[in-house]
Amino acid sequence: MPQSKSLPKQRYTRQRAARTTRRNLASITPSTSHPQLQSPLFSLLPSELRFQIYMHVLAQTHDPTRPITKDSISPLYRPGHSTHTTISTTLLQTCRLVYSEAHSIPLRSATHHFRHLGSTSFIYIGDVWLHHMTSQRGADLYHLHDNLVALQASNFAKFLLPHLKWRRITWTVCAYLIPPILAERREIERLAQTLAALVLPETCREVVLELESREDLGERWEGMREQARKCCQLALRRSGGEALGFDEGCSVQYAWMGSGQARWGTSENSQAKKSMEYCTLRMCWRDGAARREYISYDHLDCLRLEGCEEIMKIEALRL
Repeated sequence: MPQSKSLPKQRYTRQRAARTTRRNLASITPSTSHPQLQSPLFSLLPSELRFQIYMHVLAQTHDPTRPITKDSISPLYRPGHSTHTTISTTLLQTCRLVYSEAHSIPLRSATHHFRHLGSTSFIYIGDVWLHHMTSQRGADLYHLHDNLVALQASNFAKFLLPHLKWRRITWTVCAYLIPPILAERREIERLAQTLAALVLPETCREVVLELESREDLGERWEGMREQARKCCQLALRRSGGEALGFDEGCSVQYAWMGSGQARWGTSENSQAKKSMEYCTLRMCWRDGAARREYISYDHLDCLRLEGCEEIMKIEALRL
C-alpha cells in the first residue's frame, strides 16, 4: 500500500528511497548479472565450494573488540554472550553475482538479541526495524533471542508477526524479573498458560525457554520449578497446525557466575556483591527434524554452554 503523502516530507522521501533500493536489490539475479567467467571464483570453483566460502565470510561471529563484562547492569552478560556480535557484509558489495548467490546468508546465520536494560514491552511498540522488514527478508530470519523482563502474552508475541519466519526462538526469563517489583506475581504463576496460548510461525523448528534465578531468590525457586513442570507438559502450537514437542534430551539446568551489581529486586546484602551464582532451567521444544537442517548457517550458536568460562555446572533437567 502506498505511503500517505501526509507524512513529513523528509520521512516520505526517505521511505521512497528505501523502497527503490529494495526493488533494485530484489532485481539482482544470476540472469541479470555478469557471469564473471574471468574470475577463478566462478570459472573454476563449483557453486558448493563458493557457498562454503560465503558462509565463513558472511555468517555472524563474535566481535572480540566489543566485550561484555560481568559488571553489565542488564541481561547482556550471560553464558555464551561475553562479546557483542558482528556481521561483515562487505563481500556482498563486490559484484552483483556474489550478491545474488550469498545475500541471504547474514540473516540465515544471525541471532537477533534483544537484551537491553529497558527491554519492557512498550519499547517495541514504536519504530522497530523488524516490524518494517519486508516479507522477502523476513523469510530468511533464523534466531530470535529475547530476554524478557515482563511475562504478559504481548511480551512473548511482540516479534511473532506474520512476515517474520523464525527458525529458532529463545526466551530467557531474567532473574531480576522474579521479585514483584517488576512483574506481578500472577504473571509468573500463569506462565504455562501464556505459553500454551502462543501461535508460533510455521517455520519454527525449535523453541527454548530459560527460567533464571539467583542465590538471593532461593525462596522463590520452588515456584519457578513448579512452572517449569507445567511447561514441560505442553506442546507448542505452530500456525500451520503442527506442534513442537518437549525435547527432554536438549533440556538442561546449569549454574553460572554473573553480576551481583545493579540488579533490581536485590537485597542490600546481595547488592554489595560483585558476583553471585545464577541457576537456569532450560527447556526445549523441537519438531523432530535434524538440527543441521536449520542451524547449518549458525557458526556462533550462542546457546552452546560447553566451553563457557562462566559455567559452573551443567546437568540434565530434573523437575
